[in-house]
Amino acid sequence: MTNASRLIRRAAAIEMLRIALFLVYYLSLIALGVAILYGTVFAVRFLLFDILPRVRYVRVAIALVFAAAGFGALALMFGFYLVKPVFSFTRDRDPRRLEVRRSDCPALFALIDALAARTGCRRPKRVFLSFDVNACVFYDTSFWSIFLPVRKNLEVGIGLLDGTSEAELAGVLAHEFGHFGQRSMKVGSGAAVTCTVLRNLILVDDRWDRLLDRWCESKMHVVWSLFGVATRFLTNGVRRLTVGIFSFVQKGYLTLSRIMEFGADDAACAIVGSAIFASALYKVRILAESDATYWNTLLGNLFMDGKVPADPVAARRSVPSLLGRTDLPILSFDRTLSEPPPTRAVPSRLRVDDPWASHPPLEDRIANIREDAAPTPVDSIASRNRPAAALVPEALVRRVAERAVALAAPERGADAPPLRPVDQAEFEAWVRDWLDKGAMLPEALEPFLQRDLRAFDLFAARTAAPAPPCPLTEENAAILEACRTAESDLATIEAVASGESDAKEIAVDGVVLRRNRLPVADFRARAEGLVAKTEVIQHTLYAWLRAPLDENAGAALDAEYTALFSATQMLSNALPPLLARRNVLLETLGGRESLSQELFREVCNEIGLLEKDLREAILAVDRTSFLAGVPPEFAALAKDLFAWADEGLHALASATKIDVDALNRMFFVLDTFTTLVFNRRGLARTAIVRACERVRGVEA
Repeated sequence: MTNASRLIRRAAAIEMLRIALFLVYYLSLIALGVAILYGTVFAVRFLLFDILPRVRYVRVAIALVFAAAGFGALALMFGFYLVKPVFSFTRDRDPRRLEVRRSDCPALFALIDALAARTGCRRPKRVFLSFDVNACVFYDTSFWSIFLPVRKNLEVGIGLLDGTSEAELAGVLAHEFGHFGQRSMKVGSGAAVTCTVLRNLILVDDRWDRLLDRWCESKMHVVWSLFGVATRFLTNGVRRLTVGIFSFVQKGYLTLSRIMEFGADDAACAIVGSAIFASALYKVRILAESDATYWNTLLGNLFMDGKVPADPVAARRSVPSLLGRTDLPILSFDRTLSEPPPTRAVPSRLRVDDPWASHPPLEDRIANIREDAAPTPVDSIASRNRPAAALVPEALVRRVAERAVALAAPERGADAPPLRPVDQAEFEAWVRDWLDKGAMLPEALEPFLQRDLRAFDLFAARTAAPAPPCPLTEENAAILEACRTAESDLATIEAVASGESDAKEIAVDGVVLRRNRLPVADFRARAEGLVAKTEVIQHTLYAWLRAPLDENAGAALDAEYTALFSATQMLSNALPPLLARRNVLLETLGGRESLSQELFREVCNEIGLLEKDLREAILAVDRTSFLAGVPPEFAALAKDLFAWADEGLHALASATKIDVDALNRMFFVLDTFTTLVFNRRGLARTAIVRACERVRGVEA
C-alpha cells in the first residue's frame, strides 16, 4: 500500500466519523421539528376543542383562534425548514457544457474506453465538452446520495488540447479516472452532499425564506407578524449552531479531497509515467494562465470596443504568441516540460497548509510525482505522441467555443448595435494596438511598476539625486521581487500568529513551528528593510526619468505620478469599503416587496453614509493631475462625477420613501468612479512606461 493510499484511508475514516456526527445532529433536528409539530398539533387541538367551547367572551375566543393559527403556522414553517434539505435536489448544470456522444468524437471516446479498461473503472455516465482548461468529475446530488451510489459524469475542457499530446491529455483524464476508482470517492461524495445540506440550512435563500420575510413584515396584525419574527429567531438559532457543524464537516472533506488528489496523481503516473504527467500539469498551469488573460483581459476589452472574435478558437490559441511573455511560452505537443517556465518571482520562505483548499499546491503534487518516479509504460496510451487536438473534430471545438463566447458577451441595450465579428487578422491587430497603448506592462518593467506606489515628495526625490544611473537593472528587479514576497510572507505569518488564519502551524524555512513560536519580528524586520530599499529604487526611477526633461515635460511626468499616487490610494483604501457598502444595500433591497420600519431606517442611514463618503472621496481627488493628458471621453465622464459631488448631499431618502432614481444614479456614479480610477492608474503607468522607453532609448 502506497503512502498516499494510507493517508486516503485514514482521512476517509475520519471523514466518515464526521458524517456520522452530522447525521446524528441532523436527525436530532428532524426529531425536534417533529416534536414541535406534534406538540403544536396537540396544543392547537386542546385550545380549539377543550378550551374554546368553554369560553364565553367573543374576544377571548378570537384570541385563542388567532393563537392557535399562529402557533400552527410557526410549527409548520419551522418544521419544514428543518426537513426541506431532505427533499432538495442539486443539479450540476453549466450552459457552457456541450454533451457529446461517441459518434461526435470517436477518437476521444476510444481514449476514454482505453483508460477505463486500464484503471478497471466504469466509463462515465455522460461526457461533456467545455471551453475551459480543465477536466473534472461532476454529478447531481440529493440528501439520499449519502447512502445511494451516484453515476459520475466527465467534463473535458477543450482548452486542454492546445499544445498537449494525446499521452499528456491521457494523463489528465487518467487522474479523473483515478477519482472514479477511489473507494474513498464514495466518502467524498457523501461529505460533499453533507456540506450541500448544511449550506442549504445556513446560506440558501429560497421561497421559504421569502415567505417568512413577508410573514415578518405582514401588516395584517402586529401579533401575527410576531409569530413570523419568532420563527425567524428559531431558524437563526439553528443556523448559528449549524455553522460550527458545517465548518467541522467541510474541513474534513477538504482534507480528504487534497489527499485524494495525490492518490489520483499516482493513478495517472501508473498509466503514462511520472515525466509525462508532470509535463501535463506544467502545461495545464500555463494554459490556464493564458486562458485567464484571454477571457478576463482581452475579451473584456474587445467587448467594450463593440467587437467579438469571429474565430474564438484561433483567437485564444494566438494569445501566447501575441503577448510574447517568458511565463506564457508557446506550447507544442511534441515537447514535454520538465520544469516550469522561468520567472523572477522569489520563492516564499513559508509553507502553510490551507485547510479550506480543495487541491494541494502544484509544487507539492510535482514533488509527490517525482518521489513516485513511475517509469513511462511501453504501451499504446503512453506512447501516443500525437496532438491531442486531433481527438475532437475542429467543427465541434468551434461550436463549444462559440457557445462559451456568446454566453460571456455582455447584454447590449435595445439601441446598441450588436457586437461586430472580427477575423483573426483584425483581432491580432487589435491586440497589438491595445498593447502599444500600454494596456499591459512590459514584462521587463513589471517589477518596477506593478507594485502599488506609496506617495513620496517628488521635489525631494529629484533634487536628492539629480542625475542617477538607470535603475532598471536585474539587481533592483530582484530586490523588488524579494520585497513583494517578504510582504506577502509577513501578512501570512501575522495572520497565523494572531489566529486570523485557521492554520495551527506553519513551516518556516522547512521547519514546522506552532502558532505561538513564529518569528514574526524577524519577518517584519526583513520586510521593512526591503520596503526601504524598494522606496529608494522607486525614488531613483522617478529622478532618472525626470532628469532629461524640460519644464513642461517634467510637469507632465509629475502630474502622472501624482495621479498614480491618488489612484493607488483610492483603490487600496477608499473604494473597497464603498463598494462593500453598495453591495450590502443591493443585497438588502433586491427582491423585497417591502421593508420593515426598522430595516427601512437602517437602509436610509446606510444610503446617507454611502453618499457622504462617496462625495468626500470624489472631492479628495486632485482634479488637475487626474484630468491631465486623459482622452476626451474620460475627461467628460470625470467632469460629470465632479459636478455630482459639487452639488452637495442629495435627498436620496426621506422618512417615508427612497428616491430610487437618485439612488441608482449614486450607484452609477460609484461604478463610474471606480472604473475611472482604475483606468487612470493604467494611464499613469502607461505614461511612465513610455518615459522609461524614451529615456532608455536616448541613453542607448
